[in-house]
Amino acid sequence: MRCYRARCILEESIIRRTRDNEEEYDTFFDEKNQLINEFNEMARTMSNRSCAFISSAVKDQAIIGVMMTDIEADVKAYVKNFFSFIKLECVDISFEEITVETFKRMIPNGYHDNFKFDEELLNDYELDDLFSNYRRSYISENITKSIDKKDALTVAKKYLCSDTFEPELKRIFRKNSVGVTKGIPVHYLVQSDNAHRLADTLVSALYSNNRLGCARYTVLDLYNLSARSSDIRELFRVCSGSTIIMNCCGLKCTNSDNCTADETIPDILFDLINAYKNEIQFIFTFSNDGPSLPDAVEEKLGAITFVKLADDTVENEDAHKYLRKLCREENTSCDKDLLSLCAKDTPYRASELMGMYDTWYSNVLKTKIYPQYSNFKKLYDREEAKEIKGSAYSELQELIGLDSAKSVIEKAITYSKAQKIFADKGMKESRTAMHMVFTGNPGTAKTTVARLFARILKENGVLSKGDLIECGRSDLVGKYVGWTAVQVKNMFKKAKGSVLFIDEAYSLCDDRSGSYGDEA
Repeated sequence: MRCYRARCILEESIIRRTRDNEEEYDTFFDEKNQLINEFNEMARTMSNRSCAFISSAVKDQAIIGVMMTDIEADVKAYVKNFFSFIKLECVDISFEEITVETFKRMIPNGYHDNFKFDEELLNDYELDDLFSNYRRSYISENITKSIDKKDALTVAKKYLCSDTFEPELKRIFRKNSVGVTKGIPVHYLVQSDNAHRLADTLVSALYSNNRLGCARYTVLDLYNLSARSSDIRELFRVCSGSTIIMNCCGLKCTNSDNCTADETIPDILFDLINAYKNEIQFIFTFSNDGPSLPDAVEEKLGAITFVKLADDTVENEDAHKYLRKLCREENTSCDKDLLSLCAKDTPYRASELMGMYDTWYSNVLKTKIYPQYSNFKKLYDREEAKEIKGSAYSELQELIGLDSAKSVIEKAITYSKAQKIFADKGMKESRTAMHMVFTGNPGTAKTTVARLFARILKENGVLSKGDLIECGRSDLVGKYVGWTAVQVKNMFKKAKGSVLFIDEAYSLCDDRSGSYGDEA
């Protein structure tokens, strides 16, 4: 499915010729709206279903939205047929591909100019649920841009992926011997600290060489996935002819020595990937901290051919060359302090070397470029991040067992305190999510540990207030219609700068959809 925004120049003004006579004005738009709906009713019944509507019109210019299920259809000819059917002459057309969500948002705009598209005509396309899902955190849409071979290879070199990414880019830019053809020969497993950037470049290269019929691509975040099977099926149907990037960054196998994809990825996805392998380009992205997961995915989808793309590593003089290259690109002078950050005979990925450069340059800014701030370097010697303070931390250590919980909490506190020091001395602060879920059988100290963690955050100055705001279902779910949203908002406002502790959160999950618990 493809969606477009078309800008059209008409032979004469739509609005001006009718506004002088109110009756004629109303009759004109009644006729056009009826014809638009007839056109879409006719297009809906055809095998290659499609629809179009006028989103806005000023004088002799009109912007229309177009949706076409046939990715090979001629959109320009379709737009001309649309205007011909509604008895308006179009003399010039330019168009751009847009996301499905943007297409949906264009529909109400036409109401301001008296063009009233009958949205019920979209019912057969089953898009209503999908549009609402696109606003959820686990789905995002993008439109790729064309890229030439030189720029694509530059990306491979910049992120140190030449060994695997560069050869694949050369294969993509090599013209096939048959000409234009349908089908997807291979799919991709991308494991990199810069997986998202490489995936974006990969989509651009494929689109630039007519390997993709659609510029739109969808990112499905599997780490935050919380969709019904019907929603996922609908997403795949709408993405036919385009690309889906399966973002697996953040996923980890429970047993890294014997990793199976079933542990982390729903079976419904594997079933749909096999069903759509010739219609959708699939790209899996992985971080480097889950090395066995790409192999597990490939094993699960054994009938599909994958190309693996991964980070290179460099060491010694090659690592120094990369750092010098970063300095040239940023117009800075490389010095021995920067090069000394690389340990001898130690392999480094691009992300690690970029991190070294950022740390070094932050110090150079304050000591050499702006020496008036050099006295602030004494903040490097602060000891606050080395020790977790407070009685709550001591109480946590006295609890028997809970080793994994203690470890996670210690890392979270130490990391947050370190980031505060970095921010104090002007270095880039990287704030990660502090949210936690405490699960386990009754009597395993979930509530006790959660309360202790809140006190630890307060005693170590991680949060601006650090109070513990404790609530349950009765505090969030109202008794009457309209009460729940207000109660939830008030609770969040109350907890700003502190800890919001939702006890027995599972009680919000009711047996039926649309309940007050769902709303909360």
